[in-house]
Amino acid sequence: MPFEKAYSENRKQEQHENLEYLNVGAWLNGLYVTRAIAACFSKNDKYPENPININSDKSEKSLDEHASNFMEYAVAFNLQRKKKLEESGAVEYGD
Repeated sequence: MPFEKAYSENRKQEQHENLEYLNVGAWLNGLYVTRAIAACFSKNDKYPENPININSDKSEKSLDEHASNFMEYAVAFNLQRKKKLEESGAVEYGD
């Protein structure tokens, strides 16, 4: 009985570690996709030539800055598009 319990707890820990590994992989994939989109819409952003070092504080600040810049660009782009659509009468927005 104690061996079964230890085995069961060990399997739960392994499953938790596997899920955490998959979660970090999905997050990193999203980071690369975000960088690719930013590189497509911004002249200042470039897709990384080397793998991103996720353990560096400097890298995290830089990525936060890029994400913030892209967010500002996306909001401005969406507002401009909304204004053009409203002016053309193609779409009417309530707010």
